[in-house]
Amino acid sequence: MAIRKTAYYANLVDGAVVDPDWTFAGATRKERSAYTHGFHRYPAKFIPQLVDKALEDYGPGNRAALIFDPFCGSGTTLVCGLLKGYFSAGADINPLATLITEVKARPIDPEKLNHRLKKVRGWVGRPSPSPIIPERHEELILRWFPQENIYRLGHLLGNIMTVDDPEIQMFLKVCFSHILKPASRWSNSSTKPVKDKEKRIGNAEELFLKHLDYMEAGMAAYWDALPSGLRAGHLGAYQTIPKSPWLTGWPQGRVDTIVTSPPYCTSYDYLSIHQLSIAWLDLSGTDSQAKAHYIGSNCRPNVTSTMKPNSSLARLIVRRLKDKHVHTSQAVSQYYLDMWETWLAMSHILKRGGHMVIVIGDTTLKGVKIQNAAVFCEMIEDLAAMELVRVFKREIPSKLLPSTRNPKTGRFSKARPGASQTYPTEMVLVARKS
Repeated sequence: MAIRKTAYYANLVDGAVVDPDWTFAGATRKERSAYTHGFHRYPAKFIPQLVDKALEDYGPGNRAALIFDPFCGSGTTLVCGLLKGYFSAGADINPLATLITEVKARPIDPEKLNHRLKKVRGWVGRPSPSPIIPERHEELILRWFPQENIYRLGHLLGNIMTVDDPEIQMFLKVCFSHILKPASRWSNSSTKPVKDKEKRIGNAEELFLKHLDYMEAGMAAYWDALPSGLRAGHLGAYQTIPKSPWLTGWPQGRVDTIVTSPPYCTSYDYLSIHQLSIAWLDLSGTDSQAKAHYIGSNCRPNVTSTMKPNSSLARLIVRRLKDKHVHTSQAVSQYYLDMWETWLAMSHILKRGGHMVIVIGDTTLKGVKIQNAAVFCEMIEDLAAMELVRVFKREIPSKLLPSTRNPKTGRFSKARPGASQTYPTEMVLVARKS
C-alpha cells in the first residue's frame, strides 16, 4: 500500500504539465517592483504577478475576506491581497522579514510621509548626537564595511532612532537595511556572503537618499491604488505579523485563502544572508537558540528523534539520504515532521471552501532527489477535509535562484553552457477544504 501511495504521488508530480498562464515571462522589472514590492531585496521572493493570478483564480469572492501567508518573507502576498481589497496577514520567524512586511503592507498617507521625510533629508549628512554602531557586531561590521561608511551609517542610524513616530521609523529602517549591501564589500552579484575586492562601494548617505526617494514614490502609488477602506489603519489585528510559523492562537476557520511558498529543506540560511541588517539593526531572535525553531533546523536538540515523517515518500527519501549522510537525513526528516505540523495548522485556520495555493520546487541533496512537491501532495491529502484540486508546473523565466548545483560539492554555481538548471520549473499545488 505504501509503495503504491509513493508511486502515485511521485507520478502525479512527474506527469504535471506546465501552465503557460503562470509563467509571467513578459513581466518587466518595473512591474515586478511596482508599489512597495521593490522596497527591500529578498532572495527567492514571489513575483506579485504570481500572487495576483492565485487570487484571481482561487481567491474568495467576498472582499472582506482574509488572505494569509504563513511564510510571508518580504510580504508580497499581503501587499497583493490588500491591493485587491482583501484583509491580509502573514507570519515569519525571521525578524527582518516581519519588519519588511510591516513597512511594505502598512499604508502611509503620502502627505504625512512627504512632510516627515523633508525633515529626514535635512539631517542626512549631519552628525547624530548619538551615533549607533552595535558593539556586539563590531567585528562583523569592520569586516564588511569601509571606515567612511561605518561612520556615515552609524550617524544615519543614530538619527533614525530619534524619530518618534514608529511608523516612520520602521520605514526608515527598511530603507537603511536595503542600502547596506551596496554600501559594503559584499559582492553585488552574490546572494550569499562573498567579498568583492574590486567593488566600487557607494556612499551610504547618497544610497540612502536615492532609495528614500524610490520608497516615497512607491508608497504614494500604493496608497492611491489601495481601496479607500484599507488606507487608514483599518486592518486591525490582522496587520500585525506574528513571528511564529506554527500559527498558534489563530481561531479555526478564520482564513479564506492561503497563498505561500514553504521553505525548502535545503533553503537559504537567511541569518547568514541577512547578517548585515541583523548586525546593524541588532535584531533579536537571530541567535542559534532562535535558529533551532526554524523549520527543519539541525540546530534543534531533538534532531536525532526517532519519530518518522507520516509520508511514505518522505520516509523513502530519508532512508536514501541516510545511506549517504546520517546527519543530513536527520535534518530532512525533521523538516518533513515540521511541515506536517504546519499543514495541520494551516488546514485548521482555513475556512470550509477555502483554498491553499502552494508554490514549491524539488531539489537534490547528497545525490538524492528531494521530492518536496510529491511529499506535500501526499501530506495535504492525508489532512481531514483537504483535497487536491490541481497540480501543475510553472516555468521560472526570471527569479533570484541559483542556476546549477555542483554534483560533487552540492554547492550552487553559475550556469555553464549546456548545464541543466536546478530550478527550471516549480510546482503549484492547489488544495481545497471541503
